[in-house]
Amino acid sequence: MGLPKKTRQIKTTRLVGAAAAVLGLLFVVAFGAKVLEATRLRNWRDRLTAEVEQLERDQADWEQEVTRSSGASQRELELLSSGWVRDDLVSVVVKTATPAPTEESVAGVSPTMAPEPSEEVGAALFDNANWYAWRRLLQGFD
Repeated sequence: MGLPKKTRQIKTTRLVGAAAAVLGLLFVVAFGAKVLEATRLRNWRDRLTAEVEQLERDQADWEQEVTRSSGASQRELELLSSGWVRDDLVSVVVKTATPAPTEESVAGVSPTMAPEPSEEVGAALFDNANWYAWRRLLQGFD
């Protein structure tokens, strides 16, 4: 009878040992998962912090641009560059009399040497309502 009691005792010890090993393994796996999650969250936090710093720098740049461009002188420069002129200023547009030579010009012929238009073509250019109005204005028929 002593033998079955010892077997039962070994089984109980083994059962408690196996349960302790399983619980220890579960704790180790849970700890490893928490460490991995903490590392992942720390990396995510670092990326978000860098992104927030970049956005703050961008916002500061935009605020500086707004304060720079909100001045009257900046608005005046933008209007001048788009062709608007104040009443007390004079705008001068310079155009050259001869066009610049092109790559397609024929050798020996200068760009200023153009054939003179025939009399019919010249008359057709000045035979429209705009030129008629200008002639009337300049010649005093109005």
